[in-house]
Amino acid sequence: MGLTRDEVNTVLGSLKTDVKRTAKSPQGFDVIAFRAGGNDTDKSFDEKYSTYILIYLKDDIVVGISGNASSMNFDGTVSYGTDAGTLVSNGWVDVDWYKTTAGNAAAYSKDVDNATIIAFADAYGDNRVYSIQIFNNAYSIADMTQCTETTLPMNYSADVLTEMETETFEILNAYLVNTGVRDADVKAIRKNTKVSNVARAYSKEIANKGCIDAANAKRESAQTKEALENAGISLNGKDRRWGEHIMIGNMDAIGFANSAIESERSRNNLINTYYGLCGIGASVYTESAGKAVYYPNMVIDFIDKISAL
Repeated sequence: MGLTRDEVNTVLGSLKTDVKRTAKSPQGFDVIAFRAGGNDTDKSFDEKYSTYILIYLKDDIVVGISGNASSMNFDGTVSYGTDAGTLVSNGWVDVDWYKTTAGNAAAYSKDVDNATIIAFADAYGDNRVYSIQIFNNAYSIADMTQCTETTLPMNYSADVLTEMETETFEILNAYLVNTGVRDADVKAIRKNTKVSNVARAYSKEIANKGCIDAANAKRESAQTKEALENAGISLNGKDRRWGEHIMIGNMDAIGFANSAIESERSRNNLINTYYGLCGIGASVYTESAGKAVYYPNMVIDFIDKISAL
């Protein structure tokens, strides 16, 4: 926290074997997305997602960091694998807006120095921390997470939405790789262009209809199958598998990825070893009466790997 852009780039280095992108967040921050070894041909597919960091800058100064790596540790306060019960015992409080679909706590916060830390715990797994976010407390939790409450000028341009899809995919894979919850030789899931096109098309349809509730956006399994097959993906034959998860109202990739993990149904899709490929699409409906209120949505479609062969 507090480093300049130049200092961050010095720390991260400029290895061609790493993935390092610059982008914009919906909240208007500059973002550096860093995936250690993401381009390293000597690393396995899983290893390419094991260390994933998002760095948020305002006026070229770091104001926030999100970490997804087994080496995460913030000043001895919290680290990867810390038990949620330990956090509570140490005075951390659960974040009201971030709970599982069953209503249980899934994220905990604590104020330290001039910042707020949020630790995300795998509530449907071992209830241990898998992701840590820290933000300068000049920005409230509501500003950073709640579309209906934020005071920040939001931006959901096409480039921002595309980056949000990419970051969500990378966060989910970091979760799968580091927790090992997917019982497969390769923990990470792959993204498929055809499946992503299907997800993106339905995401845009949801936004165009002005839908603000994911329950109302859900479509029948047969409709999802038809959309996938219309995109050139054969799902005929015995034991074909496909699935879909829809989310509405999260602000950014961090919100969508962690909400997918804390939805029991979505998490089950994510860790299901029958699925080898996914596609992600994001769009936004803007309610403009008075103060603009944004309702971003994200569609994640899954298919079994053989479907793309």
